[in-house]
Amino acid sequence: MRCVSVLETPPVCCLVNAAAFIQLSRHILALCKYLTTTLTDRLRHSSTPIMPEILSLPEHLQPSASLSSSPPRLPTPIVPLMTSHPHPLATRLRMLGLNARPITWPTVPKGKERVRICLHAENSFGEVDVLIQHSMQWATEMAVGSSGGVLSKL
Repeated sequence: MRCVSVLETPPVCCLVNAAAFIQLSRHILALCKYLTTTLTDRLRHSSTPIMPEILSLPEHLQPSASLSSSPPRLPTPIVPLMTSHPHPLATRLRMLGLNARPITWPTVPKGKERVRICLHAENSFGEVDVLIQHSMQWATEMAVGSSGGVLSKL
């Protein structure tokens, strides 16, 4: 009778972890796609015009970018929100408990400032909706303020 080595049998935990990993990966991918498509749609159809300097996604993450001649990039859980005012937006989002960090010069070139959003497997679609809602609210306040209106407090 042959003895079976523990090393010859695949551990069940690896199979379970692989299945959980695939499920979590799909969830993060869905969150990333949802964030980019929903935010792009809201920016395009906002009743208050929002200039890209106030809030936008980088071109390579915009859904329409996949129609270009370059190969489409996969969504990423690290999403930059492009803005010339990264500190106020990051402050607003962090006050809501969201993981948002201002990224400014010298980390990125001047004029390429952004707020870095880091999605993770424990995020929900509701949390992404809160991110989008408050980013759009902030951008609308900035747009109104830049056209002669009064900015509300952060």
